[in-house]
Amino acid sequence: MLVQAEESPVTTLDTMIVTGSAQPTQPHQSTQSITTLNAEQIAPLQPNRVTTILQQVPGLHTDEMSGRSGTSSVYLRGADPNFTLIMLDGVPMNDSTNQRGGSVDLSTIPIDRIDRVEIVRGPLSAFYGAEAMAGAINFITKSASTGPSFRLLGEGGRFDYVKGLVQTGGSLGPLSANLSLSHTQNGEQIEKDSFLMDSAGWNFSLQTDPSFDIQLNGQYTDSTVRSFPEGSGGSELALLRETERRKTQEFLTGLSSSFHTPSGWQQQIFLSVTRRLQDVSNPGILATPTTFALPPADFETLYTRFQARMTTTWTISPKLKVSLGEQLTHERGKRNGTQDLSSFGGSSTQPDDFAIQRTLGGIFAELTSVWWQKLTLNSGVRADISQGFQPKMSPRIGAKYQLVSSIQIRGGYGRGFKLPSLSSLGDPLIGNPSLQPETSVGWDLGLDYHTFNERFTATVEYFHNRFRNLIDLDPDLL
Repeated sequence: MLVQAEESPVTTLDTMIVTGSAQPTQPHQSTQSITTLNAEQIAPLQPNRVTTILQQVPGLHTDEMSGRSGTSSVYLRGADPNFTLIMLDGVPMNDSTNQRGGSVDLSTIPIDRIDRVEIVRGPLSAFYGAEAMAGAINFITKSASTGPSFRLLGEGGRFDYVKGLVQTGGSLGPLSANLSLSHTQNGEQIEKDSFLMDSAGWNFSLQTDPSFDIQLNGQYTDSTVRSFPEGSGGSELALLRETERRKTQEFLTGLSSSFHTPSGWQQQIFLSVTRRLQDVSNPGILATPTTFALPPADFETLYTRFQARMTTTWTISPKLKVSLGEQLTHERGKRNGTQDLSSFGGSSTQPDDFAIQRTLGGIFAELTSVWWQKLTLNSGVRADISQGFQPKMSPRIGAKYQLVSSIQIRGGYGRGFKLPSLSSLGDPLIGNPSLQPETSVGWDLGLDYHTFNERFTATVEYFHNRFRNLIDLDPDLL
């Protein structure tokens, strides 16, 4: 069943890549390995989750465990999911307190507000710092409406599927807005699984002068899901036929301002807040009918991230652009709960609490130059200092050469790093406060072909990534 009413103006926007660099760039001018999906490409897919969109992207793999309610992850160029920075309108979504090293569960990202997706491959610590060792994915939502718009959607189907959506937008003088409310639920599809999510989203834009604008974007989601625990074998192989319950409340918002002058000087400020509260009841995982491989646990985690970034860019000439910036990030994470270790000879209510916080500061620089109208060079470097770790320097360099009007060759090299997750540092049972950052080195070489109107594109690419000092759980040490 489908009921829908919609009234909205047709708008067109210049496509600029805003992910992975201090300098927004048109796709054909970027030296990085980039894939973009716009609204025209997304709409025919009729996606009901973000993994449906990402499955169309080469060099990227997604998995979904236990259907709609299971954890969904993304592997960029084969790297672990926690090596990829996931953002919504530039606001980081990675939760450093979870037991997956900070990877994002894609199943709880609402799909209806997404207007564009930008995927940038390769180490990006030269801009983002202690994240994005393998790359970044930025889900960009519908911008604030300059004219009145309204959309009402209702759906229903098998397995107690229900979906409702209300979106509206408009403008009043220099202020424009876009608001969204949605509800999605699924009943049992596999065995004892369920999915329920409510969300609210907002986009505000204030432009009092052509040279100055302010934008406020954000989202709140409240979800409750049941599925077999990750690593249990799912509905087919799990020995313990009990499901895990995960209740999550997530709030994230970003405030950005931009000011530019006719002389080519631009100042950008970006402030963001991420807060994620999750309550988990895990029945455990059986290795044999009588032996637990993972003990039962009940716990609550709270993760908060504050981030501020300021970037100054000088367009010295049409062929030379320089950016300088600084960023400050503060993370706080805590967990309260217990594990049942009675099958291992321990307490049935073993405390599993921790509370930890850290601050990371970095400065970065980026230079883009064009030579002979065919060669584009882009280079960047960032220095980071964080509490308890040695300073890190992250370089990146890329080049693109226009062989003919429709064929380009490009290459890039970069280094990345990622701080140990708060969970791996603070867990009282398996954590290790002496852990050091994971690191990556990557390079790629690609050949791009596109028609004049870019309705057809083709890419051949070779890449090589190396990850070192990886953090994992060694069961032999338990």
